[in-house]
Amino acid sequence: MKKIGIFLIALLMSVGVAAADTIPDGYTIVKQAFSMWRGQESASSTMTMTITRPDRTESMTLQSWSMGDTKSVAKFVAPAKYKGQAILVIGDSMWTYSPKSRRSIKIASSLKSKPWMGSDMSYDDIAVSLESLSQYTYTVVSGTKDNTPVYIITAIPFKDAPIVWGKEIYYIRKSDNAMLAKEFFDQAGNMIRRFDAIEIGFYNNDKTKPIMKHMRVTNLEKEGWFTDFIIENTQFNIPLSDDIFSLANLERP
Repeated sequence: MKKIGIFLIALLMSVGVAAADTIPDGYTIVKQAFSMWRGQESASSTMTMTITRPDRTESMTLQSWSMGDTKSVAKFVAPAKYKGQAILVIGDSMWTYSPKSRRSIKIASSLKSKPWMGSDMSYDDIAVSLESLSQYTYTVVSGTKDNTPVYIITAIPFKDAPIVWGKEIYYIRKSDNAMLAKEFFDQAGNMIRRFDAIEIGFYNNDKTKPIMKHMRVTNLEKEGWFTDFIIENTQFNIPLSDDIFSLANLERP
């Protein structure tokens, strides 16, 4: 299953959907929504990740690059204690690098549901692939979210799919296919986590493509736990070298 990292790298470029009086199938809508931030030729971003807990708040800055639906890399640049830590995704493989150990570690499949950098995102969250979307059945209805017309899409994984969630619900804006929210439920039907688009803007070099400039991930099992991602200086379809997506570059200062 091919995956692409850093969810964050963006969350958001639009390709449009069918006319308002026709409801496309749910798989098509979700695939188009994901394509707007994971299926492009290339992209780069600078983003701030802020982890909020009842007793503290901590912010980190990282730079990320992606190529198509198969390759991505992100490196932390601030604060000093996190500088140089990095993550690389190629296909369905994922590695992390720590300057303290001076070595890259491949993330085992059994660990991909663990929190990434202490945030409310898991490794799996930042490596969702377009191919994985075919492992669900979809139902779609028209509705509204905060008075905005949306498609409300319920995705239920196949019984043999390697997916921990019992179901996922998407809220996708009809006008431009931007994803406004996503809810995650466990096998008992309890909502465990929620992604929300706080602000939607545009790519720096393409003002026609909406991008989630500010996303919040809320952990509904722990009161006061959430993580904000604010994306800045995002460029889309830029020249990138394959060398960027290598273990040698991951370990480069």
